[in-house]
Amino acid sequence: MNESMKELEKRIKDSWPTLDLTEASKQTILNKIKWHQSSKNDKYAIAKGFKVLYMLSLAAVMIVTFILIKPMFMEEEKNSLVPNSAVQKNEGETNPPKEKKETKYVYPQWFSGNYGVYINDKIGWVIVKEDAAMHGEAIKILWTKDHGNEWKTISHINENENTNLLSGHKVGITFINKTHGWISITNDADPQAPYLLESTDGGVKWRKRLLPIPEQFKDVPRNITRVIFFSRSDGIVPIIAYAASTQESKLLYMMVTHDSGKTWASVTGNSSGNLTWDFSDPHQAKLIFNNKTYLTPDLGESWHAK
Repeated sequence: MNESMKELEKRIKDSWPTLDLTEASKQTILNKIKWHQSSKNDKYAIAKGFKVLYMLSLAAVMIVTFILIKPMFMEEEKNSLVPNSAVQKNEGETNPPKEKKETKYVYPQWFSGNYGVYINDKIGWVIVKEDAAMHGEAIKILWTKDHGNEWKTISHINENENTNLLSGHKVGITFINKTHGWISITNDADPQAPYLLESTDGGVKWRKRLLPIPEQFKDVPRNITRVIFFSRSDGIVPIIAYAASTQESKLLYMMVTHDSGKTWASVTGNSSGNLTWDFSDPHQAKLIFNNKTYLTPDLGESWHAK
């Protein structure tokens, strides 16, 4: 073996620690070198040897690419797909679910004027009054998902749609989540009034909900303010009346629910469950829920925490 071929063989062997080659591959390369050494045309053999070196260089590039570089990109890609640590994987689940953002609801609700309500910083409803009659009025209900930047009409109550709900004057709207809400209705001509309209589909459809009336107040003209909730389950509706002696309204009794409005009870006292109230001063009435005090200057139309 001449000096040039020996040098070629030495360089190739020196490169093996950096290459992932099998013993059979190494032996094949050495056999090729010996074959070129036995050739009578040394120049041709050397050229073939350099061709082998060229091929080995390509092999080295491929090995570095697929063994060293690609795993780094794969690791980076893997890290980019790691689920949020706050997302819990259910037992038996192959992949964790997408991160869910918890929707926060406000208790008491955020009221906007006399006819609007928000359940969080984005979602709200408002009543827009249209034609009015002596004992009824038409309205449309608007809904927003971007805190009032855009409004969408989702329901009508007029002589063409929901005509059975026309009677009575609508005095306030409340929602406790994205689907469940109420509208307070007063109607002097209806002995069953006041009552509520209830929606369970976000305000698209409504139905009448009659409220129980204590026997001693059945012959007394009654009015109503808006529904207000202090938790997901605990809510009230003040039933009020105008007192000629003081020329001011006063509380007659309280409608109370402890099951998210599924049932309502009339309470003539000043407490129910974890709710306690004092409406003796109509301009500074208060309610205590879970040791927190809420004040209303208008018998329940608006509220603020003390």
